[in-house]
Amino acid sequence: MDDGDGLTTWRPAPDVAVVALSGELDIATEPAARGYLRACTRDRPRHLVLDLSGVTFLASHGLRLLVAAALHDDGIHGELHLAGVAPDSHVNRVLRLTGLADRLHVEPDVEILLKALAEG
Repeated sequence: MDDGDGLTTWRPAPDVAVVALSGELDIATEPAARGYLRACTRDRPRHLVLDLSGVTFLASHGLRLLVAAALHDDGIHGELHLAGVAPDSHVNRVLRLTGLADRLHVEPDVEILLKALAEG
């Protein structure tokens, strides 16, 4: 699934939804991203992996979306995992400054995370 606005979904397993986001996640893009996450998790996957490797800017509205996803709020389903968060990235810096890096499952490599999920 690709919405044409930097959001793409794929299913490496029936119970895992991977959503790749790119560009800025801010007040302008958060509503579309929220709607997209609702739509692609409507069937309630066990895991929701957000690949943030393409995110260049993460603002407070983007953080609000991550918290909503972590809490399964607003129709977003699946245990949240953040992937593609490089240690030296803007996204990692924001997650660390806000304390969310310690509260959310954050991994630098998408493929390693998916392998760990597959192994149970």
